[in-house]
Amino acid sequence: MTNPNPENRAVEVIRDERGRWKPGVCPNPGGRSRSDLEVAALLARLTPRALEVLGQKMEEGDLAAAKAITSLGIAPPKSRPVRVDIGPLRTPQECVAAIGRISEAVSSAEITPTDAAPLIGLVEAAQKSLELADMDARLRALEARSEGS
Repeated sequence: MTNPNPENRAVEVIRDERGRWKPGVCPNPGGRSRSDLEVAALLARLTPRALEVLGQKMEEGDLAAAKAITSLGIAPPKSRPVRVDIGPLRTPQECVAAIGRISEAVSSAEITPTDAAPLIGLVEAAQKSLELADMDARLRALEARSEGS
């Protein structure tokens, strides 16, 4: 049987035995077309404005706009700025007070528990630093006392 489509003829093997391209072989000799690059540049320029318009329409109750936004597959930001005055973290008492302020912010629904977690981590890191500094000072005092005896 003859091959009716001449494009389906045997092609020179341009990969090695492990399936990698052989040296000097370009898998895409034509490269990306100029029109693809132009479309990508246009989309990059228009996307922020398009999302802004869709967002406004969504806020006005346009369900098609809401569907268009959610169909883009863009993940929501993983974090956002959170405004909770935790105060200074120079003493253990200030750290305890900061945890209390964070807890109050969660209780009053100013922030979510997910928002609170990094703040609590920050306070805990400050508290550990204070404990480390305190233990270092005590150890130095003990070493000084033992050397003086």
